[in-house]
This record gives sequence, structure tokens and C-alpha cells, in this order.
Amino acid sequence: MKRSRTLTIISIMSFLLVTATLINLAFSAPEQKPKLYFDPEVVYVASVEPGQKVNFTVDVCVSNIEDVYAYQIVIKYNTTFLDIYDIDFPPGYIFEGLPVIELEKYIEPGYVIVGRTLMGEASGVTVPASQGKILVRLLCSIGMNGTTYLQIATVDKPIIRSGLYEAYTYFMDSNLEYKEISSSNADIGTCAITLGMETPPYAAFAIFPTELLVNKTVILNASKSFDPDGYIVYYYWEIVRGDFCYVINTTDPIAYYNFTYPGIYNVTLCVVDNDGFSTTLSQEVKVNYIPDPFDIKELLPFITIVLVVAIAFTSIYVILRVKAGQRFKE
Repeated sequence: MKRSRTLTIISIMSFLLVTATLINLAFSAPEQKPKLYFDPEVVYVASVEPGQKVNFTVDVCVSNIEDVYAYQIVIKYNTTFLDIYDIDFPPGYIFEGLPVIELEKYIEPGYVIVGRTLMGEASGVTVPASQGKILVRLLCSIGMNGTTYLQIATVDKPIIRSGLYEAYTYFMDSNLEYKEISSSNADIGTCAITLGMETPPYAAFAIFPTELLVNKTVILNASKSFDPDGYIVYYYWEIVRGDFCYVINTTDPIAYYNFTYPGIYNVTLCVVDNDGFSTTLSQEVKVNYIPDPFDIKELLPFITIVLVVAIAFTSIYVILRVKAGQRFKE
């Protein structure tokens, strides 16, 4: 009977210890968010002779990702200005020196699809955040004045092949689990290509956090805005709700704001470059008036202390019970 009770207490101790460990792991492990980007991010050519074209290369790269066993990268572009006539896998390629199988290779007007997988490897390739590996090199040509962009197709912004099929970027690990890339689960860049003209800046911004609450500071992040042939000198923000309008003028791409009332707001960013050109971008957001959600992370130290103390007292209790039993027998 005493042995059964002791085993029960030990089981409870083990459960408490495992629970404390799992809670800490669950809420302290950082989210792995891959970064997909172009190198270079900006291509600018002042001018060419009439009828001539300029050839150049752009690498599509990835970093901060683990266990890449296979991938499909989908690039979309405007055929009016740009021609992608071939692809390559140069030194620095993610599967360099490893046996691979080509799954997809489509170079079509408006998009490029490249898919590759390792062959016979036990695990995939890990690319840390401090490094970058090339997924594919694009061989490009441009001969018309103007600005165009290379963009990565995601699951929420795919391309449509033959008017029927969606194609987008994804990765697969060595357990054959897919990670479909979207604008929310990855840091995704663009490449601006300009030929023979002064061009306006490119405007882009994100608002953090994604769920907006009254009287909580939000971050207005326009750091992905850029000017292909110069630099951005001013960032103008307008936050509008009905007759209310709040303006932020700054030279910093990061701004902060507190929404004081719930409702639907229109957030507008206007970026101005060193040539006086400007570009405007707007986004509608909803602000909720709800209590702050309970955050268990704030209680983690307290929970851990309580569990450790409980385990310690339980251990002392078991030891005392065992010694008492031994004295009783004696």
C-alpha cells in the first residue's frame, strides 16, 4: 500500500516537472520565419542605345530556414519591360555539390517556376539567418525605358498557369512536410529594375501587431520602401477615421501611433524621393476595443517557481514517509 502511494506521488512529481518544461519550451521558442530576397534588390541602368538591350542577372536567395529537402520557387514579372530568357545555379546555390532531381523548370512570359529536390540525402540543408543561399539565378534582359519589379509568388498571391492552376513558392523538409510560403509567414523582398528614366519611389509598409487594440502602441513600418534611382527623403503618414485625420511627417521609415477609438481607419503612406517624385499607398485597418488578452507568458516565472516548490515539498514528504516507515518496522 505504501509502495503504491509512493509511486503515485513520484508520478505526480514527474508530471509537474514535465509540464513546467513543456510550458517554458512552448512559449519561449522563437518562430522560424524564413527570408526570401533578391540580390541585388535594385537594378538601375541610366540609358542604352535605341534598339539595344541590357543583360544582367538577379539571384533569388533564402536565409533563416531549416531542413530544406526540396523547394519550388515561383517568380512573376511584367513582360512589357523585362525578359527572363534563362536560369542558372551558380556557386552559392543551396544544393551545391549534392545530388538533385529537377522537378520543375518553366520559363514562360510573366513567370518562372523552378523546382528541385535532393536525392538520397538523410536530411535537408539548413541556412542560418546570418547567411544566404541562392535558390536560382535569373538571366534577364531589358530594353524599354521604365520601371518593373520581380516578385515572389506566394500561396496568398499565386500565379495562375493556363488560366486554371495556381503556382506558388513552397519548401519541403526531409520528413516530406510542406511549408507553403505566404506574405505572413515569411519575410519577402522584391527587386526593382529601372532603365533610362528617373522613376518614383516604391512604397510599402506593414503595421504591427496585426490585431490592433485601442490605446496600444502600433508600429508603422515603411522600411521596405525604396527609390530605385536615388533615396527616400520623407515619409508622410495619414491616419483617417471619418472627419478625424492625424498626420505624421518624418525622415524615419518607422513611426508609432496609438489608436484612441475603435473603428475602421484608413492608413496612408506617401514616400517622397530626392528627385521630388512621390508614391502613395493606403490600407484599411480595424481597431478593436477589447480588454487586453491574458498572456500566460507573464505568469511563466511564477508557474515555474510554484511547480519547483511543489516538487521540492513532495520530495521531502516522500523521504519523510519512507524514513517513518523504516523506523516503524524497526
